[in-house]
Amino acid sequence: MRSATEGKPAGIGPFPEAVLAGLNRQIAAEFAAEFTYLNMAGWFDSQSLGGFSAFMERQAAEERDHALRIFKYVLDRNGRVGIESVDGVPNDFDSAADAFHTALANEESVSDSIKTLYELAVEARDRPTAIFLEWFLTEQIEEEKTFDDIVRRVELAADDRAALLVLDIELGGKAGEEG
Repeated sequence: MRSATEGKPAGIGPFPEAVLAGLNRQIAAEFAAEFTYLNMAGWFDSQSLGGFSAFMERQAAEERDHALRIFKYVLDRNGRVGIESVDGVPNDFDSAADAFHTALANEESVSDSIKTLYELAVEARDRPTAIFLEWFLTEQIEEEKTFDDIVRRVELAADDRAALLVLDIELGGKAGEEG
């Protein structure tokens, strides 16, 4: 009688425990970012800034996609998904600038988390996870740049409502193009 593993390739093997825990934390962080951006979308809508709202809805969908990408990776490697709770998601902002500063800080935090997870994978010699995370590292460069540009433009608009509305219309159009 053949054993269950006879004739099968050795495979990549199980996750190092710390890497799996880190991936599960990252899934939660991506969902927290999704919820933050959904809250921002709702706040912008309540301020009659529909373009910003649509943009943030699109960002929320991206964060969900990122969470599910990691989720699937963990499952594909026969890892156990254990999503931590998502607490303390902001839902009220003083201004559009405040919301976008919060979004930029969120992206910087996600970037730091991914960098830490990447280093953990390298140290644990989990090359498949390190390679998998390279896409996220590159994606975060784009995300931080996008929000940094928006923060700068919102700050340039300052109290000029017309300039803020132009930016609102522009971001609403970009959200429609991406979706």
